Amino acid sequence: MIKIPHIYIIILLVSNIFSQDCGNDICDSMETYINCIEDCPITVENLVWIDDISVHIDDEDVIVTINMENLENLFAIIFKIEFDPSVLELDSACGWGTDNSSCAISNQSNSATYMTNTSTPGEILGILFSGMEFSIINNEFATIKFNILGSSGDHSEIIINEFIISQSDDISVIDYSQNGMVTIGNSGCMDSNACNYSSEATLDDNSCEYEYDCLGECGGNAIED
Repeated sequence: MIKIPHIYIIILLVSNIFSQDCGNDICDSMETYINCIEDCPITVENLVWIDDISVHIDDEDVIVTINMENLENLFAIIFKIEFDPSVLELDSACGWGTDNSSCAISNQSNSATYMTNTSTPGEILGILFSGMEFSIINNEFATIKFNILGSSGDHSEIIINEFIISQSDDISVIDYSQNGMVTIGNSGCMDSNACNYSSEATLDDNSCEYEYDCLGECGGNAIED
């Protein structure tokens, strides 16, 4: 179980001082849904999302990115990610809390600290917090490296089970999140009627083409003058 530091509670108390106008039904320049959801409701479909990924059967690992809307002036993020431990294994050499740049949480402030608990197979619990306001940039909250344990045709859903952002209040954005999927196999065109049909493909990647151009290239763009 992750314990939230006392400084995090103090930060929330102090930040309440700066949101005294919250509740007047006007979303002014100092307010967002993070510090005053009463005046500034969430208007986007997804604040946090994970893209679907297809990995080749011969790949040994995969990098999964947790995408997030660019957000500023945060004090903490609490999250829980779940995956199938029979298909994927968190890479211990990469892991959380290391200096490996491919696994670091992206934020503008070096003052942000994060703690995680990965003791339960298939589960990542974590909190990112700071004594100063920090921001999420480049739409990336985190990247996670997994080792692939499964075989061709296996898949693991990457589930955002909990995601709370905090400034003056804790805001759960789980209803504005989208899970992703990692699928193992060979990507390609699986329609035998297509000119680029691949007999080795086990995952259809919507790449099928059905016509040759004037140079004899399947799906080409060349045209006769």
